[in-house]
Amino acid sequence: MRNFIKLSILLLVALSSLLIGCGSGSDSSDPGSQEAAITFHKNDGSSEQKTQTVELNVLTALEANTFTRTAGYTFLGWSSNPTATSPTYLDGANYTATTSSVNLYAVWTSVQVRAITFHKNDGSVERVTQYVPENTSSNLALNTFTRETHRFIGWSDTSNGGVIYLDGDVYLMGNSNVNLYAQWTVNNTYTITFDANGGSGVPPSVTATYGSPMPAITTVPTQAGHAFIGYFDAKTGGTMYYYSNLTSARNWDKADNATLYARWVIEIEGIAVGMRMVLIPAGTFQMGSPTTEPGRYYNETQHQVTLTTSFYMGKYQVTQDEYEAVMGTNPSYFPSNPASGEIQGKRPVECVSWYDALVFCNNLSMLEGLTPAYRINGSTDPAAWGTVPTISDATWDDVAIVPGSTGYRLPTEAQWEYSCRAGTPTAYHTGDTINTMTGWYRSNSNSRTHQVGLRTVNDFGLYDMHGNVYEWCWDWYDSSYYLSSPSSDPMGPVYGSSRVLRGGSWYYFEASYLRSACRDYSSDGPSARYEDMGFRVIRP
Repeated sequence: MRNFIKLSILLLVALSSLLIGCGSGSDSSDPGSQEAAITFHKNDGSSEQKTQTVELNVLTALEANTFTRTAGYTFLGWSSNPTATSPTYLDGANYTATTSSVNLYAVWTSVQVRAITFHKNDGSVERVTQYVPENTSSNLALNTFTRETHRFIGWSDTSNGGVIYLDGDVYLMGNSNVNLYAQWTVNNTYTITFDANGGSGVPPSVTATYGSPMPAITTVPTQAGHAFIGYFDAKTGGTMYYYSNLTSARNWDKADNATLYARWVIEIEGIAVGMRMVLIPAGTFQMGSPTTEPGRYYNETQHQVTLTTSFYMGKYQVTQDEYEAVMGTNPSYFPSNPASGEIQGKRPVECVSWYDALVFCNNLSMLEGLTPAYRINGSTDPAAWGTVPTISDATWDDVAIVPGSTGYRLPTEAQWEYSCRAGTPTAYHTGDTINTMTGWYRSNSNSRTHQVGLRTVNDFGLYDMHGNVYEWCWDWYDSSYYLSSPSSDPMGPVYGSSRVLRGGSWYYFEASYLRSACRDYSSDGPSARYEDMGFRVIRP
């Protein structure tokens, strides 16, 4: 039945031999991280130095000092200033390198000093050292240790002796070295506040429990001309903690209070059937998959592509209600009996051919007063095109896009993958893996389609880019096209026998068919109509 010769479920064992373009697996390669070099200078007039390599912009413990100096000098710590008389960083302190090359200079004193060694006291050996002149008072170095689900409350001279000194207290150093141990209290609840991030209306702060789902909130923020897609831990980028329907997207996993920010995408609504479209910005991305991505196929050669103009894309796959409103009929294999709690008319339309999609696009464009995108045999009016072919048709295959047209159309394969990825280099827009909460496939679909918009939205505000139904693209399919395709705004080969399908569907056991880079097509050509094949539209 799928991919795309009509098969019975009893012939599933033969499916793999009929699939063109996708393998199995779900991971992608690690793009790696940038490194920084910290050079430690002995700073005694010699050129002696050593280097520590760390990750850029990642908090890392400085290596313990191994330099020594002639009798009478004691090491105090490190400074970026070679003439400093007091250290900025203690021995073993945490440090974040923000540039690729860092120089730290040893700070020495000829005054007799003693060491205060601060122990993290969580079962690890992590520690830092502060040097203080004998028989003088000095403020204790501020604590830099953190411990998941705990809050620092002070220092003790034994590991479990209770707080004697608060953070930064004045300490009178004697004539011997001292060990101080961090004291912790269990703290697994944290205050979460919300920021509308340009919108209005936020819920009151809530208390989140570490390791548990996010607490319930009820106020949905609004912003004119935009769609809310969830709450994230950063104004841009970051990790989603609430979906757009305000349900928990993940467990709270930070041992700290935090602010979550509303995320917005620009959205318009069609005047004919209320189709919601989100703005996809122009940009450059890596199309295809790395050779190390499990499940990749030979036709996914990775290459850089630039889309030079922005466009609007359907927030959802075209639904049965939308299709029937425009076309007057619902051809779907699943016209009734939705899953419990789902709305039948909001299930994606399926059993539609590539040719059907052309008709839908032009009809919807005319309903909204837009100039139709497609011309067949000299006309942009589908009524003049005749009956939609049920087999491949040379006249319909010769369809042209009208220059400067403003109407709806199918995305190119490049537009589709760029929109699906939404800035992610991973196998799925959800990361290296996908699960039953982030896409529809055989493991969770119960062998049917589902209401659109019930799985994870991507950072462009698009739903169901992984699974539910396959989506037709404009391009002819050619397994070797990536080897010679243009680097800007590729439109696909100039001819072929099958059109590209993307996104995977409810039918497949293997989630790898849902990967962002996975390419497929129907062996029945553009006239193919199967129960896991639908589409979404774009417009300029």
